[in-house]
Amino acid sequence: MTGRRLCGGLMAVLGLSCACGDRSRPSIDLTRIPEAWSVTAIEQPMRGMASDGEPGDATGAPAFHPGERLLFELALPPGSRLEGEVSFRLPAGTRIALSLVGEKALASVGEWATPAETGRQAFTVVTPDSATFRGGVFSVAGGGETCGTVRVERLSVKSHAMPKRPSVIVLTLDTFRADHLSCISPDAPPTPTLDSLAREGAQFTRAVSTSQATTPSHISIMTGLYCFAHGVYQNSRGVSNQAVTMAELLKSNGYRTMAAVSVAHLNPEVSNLGQGFESFLPSRWPGPEGEPADVRTTEVIRALLRSPMDRRPLFLWIHYFDPHTPYTPPRSLPAPSREAGTGMVLYAQGMGLVRHDTTTGLVLDPYGEISRYRGETAFLDREIGRLLRRLDAMGFMDRAVIAVVGDHGEGLGEHGVFFEHAGMYEPILNVPMIFCGRGVPRGTRVDARVSTVSVLPTLLALADVDDAPPSYGRDLLRLASGTQNAGDDLIFSEAVTRRICAAWEGSRKLIWVPGSKETDWTMPERVLFFDLASDPEESRNLLEGNEEAAKRLRDLWGEQVRDPLVRLDAWEGSPDATRLKALGYVE
Repeated sequence: MTGRRLCGGLMAVLGLSCACGDRSRPSIDLTRIPEAWSVTAIEQPMRGMASDGEPGDATGAPAFHPGERLLFELALPPGSRLEGEVSFRLPAGTRIALSLVGEKALASVGEWATPAETGRQAFTVVTPDSATFRGGVFSVAGGGETCGTVRVERLSVKSHAMPKRPSVIVLTLDTFRADHLSCISPDAPPTPTLDSLAREGAQFTRAVSTSQATTPSHISIMTGLYCFAHGVYQNSRGVSNQAVTMAELLKSNGYRTMAAVSVAHLNPEVSNLGQGFESFLPSRWPGPEGEPADVRTTEVIRALLRSPMDRRPLFLWIHYFDPHTPYTPPRSLPAPSREAGTGMVLYAQGMGLVRHDTTTGLVLDPYGEISRYRGETAFLDREIGRLLRRLDAMGFMDRAVIAVVGDHGEGLGEHGVFFEHAGMYEPILNVPMIFCGRGVPRGTRVDARVSTVSVLPTLLALADVDDAPPSYGRDLLRLASGTQNAGDDLIFSEAVTRRICAAWEGSRKLIWVPGSKETDWTMPERVLFFDLASDPEESRNLLEGNEEAAKRLRDLWGEQVRDPLVRLDAWEGSPDATRLKALGYVE
């Protein structure tokens, strides 16, 4: 990109004219913070100068020209130290100015005269202990009578009062299959953001969800309890007020807490997961579809920019609805898969969010639906990347710990389950799980089977929180670091209304329909017993000859149900839960 093109593009964003060759002096009112910043944000780390040490168009660093102003967003708490460096090509003696954007006005913090026509200038600005700033503005003093270029080569903020504990960022992904991470499956659509987190941290390739429904699964993530302990099996039910949630624990240990969800049944009035959150962005999307990832990401960024500055570490939970049905990726799609969806596909048990013939129940475009699901996983990965870059630019990523975990998977033809999360097979329950950040062993891949109930104790350990409540999980960092053997964890999962149950011990897996329940449509028989080591597709029922092993797993589940770690009173929720039932997007 030429300097001229970059100049014109930035001026168009700011609504100004270019001063190079146009001597009219532009003007812009910066006395107030815009409601929504529509300017280029500086992402860290910034690329350096060209190899010859002079400013050049190939550097990719944000640039501006005389007569223009370059705005940047960066959280500057009281007592912060802003450090940076600019390179320039300007007449000697030209003055480069920097102002900071406060709550209501600009504060000029300094000017630097260029000692030569080309060069670079480092600077440090310390903000007062009583002031907060949201960003800044670079300009060339004297404005449009001069031609030249200034590039911001690096920019970082350091606080004199850094929190002792790391920020904790939890991203929960709805309906995301573990085998659609390209770091796990080479056939998956590219997921470079999540792959990067896995490379920099620890990934657990066989993480198992506690439920194939969104609300029960999220309650397990936030409490460390299985469904039989927290008592929630449906999306229309909320967790008891007696539960101790991740947000409550972190808030009591000095954290600022914020959440944002993308579907109505996770709103606090239905799920009761607002416990412990100081700020909660609910879903306002009509119907059962949920907010797209780009909408939710933008709203979270805006909420953080508008929130008061706070020295406490941040706990941020964001629930992303993608790639849930209906699959509507906004960008170009990966090539359709031919592994599933062959021939006619019946869609008789789904939520009605996939296009199908209402008379025959046949999906109209099964190949396309698989392709669109794959496109949504790639789209979500891109939006997570945008979120993390913006959090970094706002100063929230320093010392942060990130957890990415799915709530359940999706059937794409396995065992006759298409475009829904029914049954208890591996594609429905094997979910992404990645930890990254301070204290996480880098580049670790753990193939042992673990449960999402371990997210809570793992994050509490990373945040140096000692007062952990009773939990069925364990600190997975000890497993990732090799200080604890994998063993054969006993893991449970239960379907909506507990109509199907599953138990794992090592590679052995039992799926069964409890005696009082009718046979589920996903179950050819009432009891299924698999060896996942030799049969990962769950195609051979090995119950015959393994009746005692199957009975043992079922009995162990029964003992836990009869005597759970905690017993919580039921919480019925507000009347809004009834309204959600009437609308048809909770059960």
